[in-house]
Amino acid sequence: MAVMVSSSLAQEAVGAKQYLLEAKAAFDAIASYHCTATNVVMKYGLLRPTRYFNTVQYSFQKPNRVRMTWLAPGLLKGQVAVYKDSALAVKMRFMPFAIKMNPEGLLAQDPAGNRIHKTHIGYLLDTLLEAITPETRVAIVDNSKFQSVQPGMPVEVVNDEGRVLVLLDRARKLPISMEFYGPDGRLKQACYFEDLKLDVVFGAEEFDIATKSS
Repeated sequence: MAVMVSSSLAQEAVGAKQYLLEAKAAFDAIASYHCTATNVVMKYGLLRPTRYFNTVQYSFQKPNRVRMTWLAPGLLKGQVAVYKDSALAVKMRFMPFAIKMNPEGLLAQDPAGNRIHKTHIGYLLDTLLEAITPETRVAIVDNSKFQSVQPGMPVEVVNDEGRVLVLLDRARKLPISMEFYGPDGRLKQACYFEDLKLDVVFGAEEFDIATKSS
């Protein structure tokens, strides 16, 4: 009986991982996308947790061009960041021009350490798939495990570093959301992708931003 249970779990893991591989294949098949992306980061101090969040209009074009226009929080609304040709430029809402930043510098990351050129769906899927080992548990789970309950194919990846909940669009196969939890079960970070449009034909100005020297 134990062998039968083990075999069943193994088949479930293979099936669940296949959904993630299909998600990556779906991403590989597109040239660009646009969405409204929300990123939530949780930090746990001695007294109470601190919640950081950003909501942006997110444009991505292969091989790795990114434009983010902030919608929230209010203090950042209107800020624009563009990553193109390994260079990053950021325009604060109160400045008439953008400033160049080191994309690997301290100022070019959020509280979780995310960098603009490592935020697109393909990078997130690659990172998740690379972390799966023979000891990793990959399973199809119930939607109720998610912070934000939406229809989709829910996949859970669990290892020593915690667990990741991925909700996949059943038709497009791409992620709707990804939630990252620590070994203690507490939410560390969550990414939500809304109004996803694929193979968008962007104008040349989408990834151009005027800097002081240009």
